[in-house]
Amino acid sequence: MSRAAKKKVHEKRKYTRSGYLRLLVSILIIGGFLYTLTAQQFRLVSIRKETARCNEEIALQKKEYEKLKEKAAYSSSDRFYEEKARDEGYVRENETVFIVGN
Repeated sequence: MSRAAKKKVHEKRKYTRSGYLRLLVSILIIGGFLYTLTAQQFRLVSIRKETARCNEEIALQKKEYEKLKEKAAYSSSDRFYEEKARDEGYVRENETVFIVGN
C-alpha cells in the first residue's frame, strides 16, 4: 500500500465509533458542568435575595424592640402611674376638682 492510501484509511478511521463515543462523552461532561454551574448561580442569587429580606426583617425587629423597650421604661415610671391614677379619678392634695356635666 502506498503512503497516500494509508493516509486515506487513517483519515477514515479518525471518526469511528470510539471517536464518536469520546465526543459524546465529552459533550455530556461539559453539558453537565455547565448545568451545575448555572444551577449554582440561580441558587446563589436566591440565597442573596433571602439574605437581604432577612436583614430587612432584622432591622424592623430591632426598631420594634427599641419601641417596646421605651414603653417598658415609661410604664415603670412615676409619671405613668400618676397618669393612670388621674384617669381613674384620683387627685392630689389641695387640687380642685371640676365636674363638667351634660
